[in-house]
Amino acid sequence: MTINFIIAQIIVILALIILMLSFQRNEKKLLLKYFNKYNKKVPIYCLIIIVILMIIFSLITYIGIISLLPMFAVVLYSIAVWYGNLKLIRCTEVISCTLFIVYNIRVLAITGLIATIIELIAALIAIYRFDIKN
Repeated sequence: MTINFIIAQIIVILALIILMLSFQRNEKKLLLKYFNKYNKKVPIYCLIIIVILMIIFSLITYIGIISLLPMFAVVLYSIAVWYGNLKLIRCTEVISCTLFIVYNIRVLAITGLIATIIELIAALIAIYRFDIKN
């Protein structure tokens, strides 16, 4: 193992921990600090640009129908985050994780599969805590 590989794994683990912790909070915070500073909603053109870029990059790297699953997952999740409804974000995360799990199994991405399963569990716990239990 190289030092770059080890550093990359540490970064992924830290990001996964932060993601799991963020799902366990029931507070709405804007993702972009600039817009948070001025208390404005992210403009729709930002969402449109992100969605168009995801579609373009997915089509460029198209290998088969399975290669489109991450695109659908990211587009759905981006739209949910743009709306800002926490319940919608959590439910969309479950759908996105499911698409990524299918993709990771198909391409044999074991580390990605493990991380996505952890994300899915965190999202399901958050749905239970904040949407079902209450």
